[in-house]
Amino acid sequence: MAARLTAATRIIAIDRVPERLALAQSLGATDTLEHGPDTVAQLKEMTGERLDFSVEATNGSNLV
Repeated sequence: MAARLTAATRIIAIDRVPERLALAQSLGATDTLEHGPDTVAQLKEMTGERLDFSVEATNGSNLV
């Protein structure tokens, strides 16, 4: 939601849970990506390997 209040033109949400991706999209994400083994490659393809900013918002304790 906060990114939507900025001049950001593309907001990419990445998560393992499809329901949270749907919520992110309803709150302003322009793109979503389900986290998996090829997440980095997919993100590079989506962005042309150029990101201005990224925010990591998990403590990682539930990652397998």
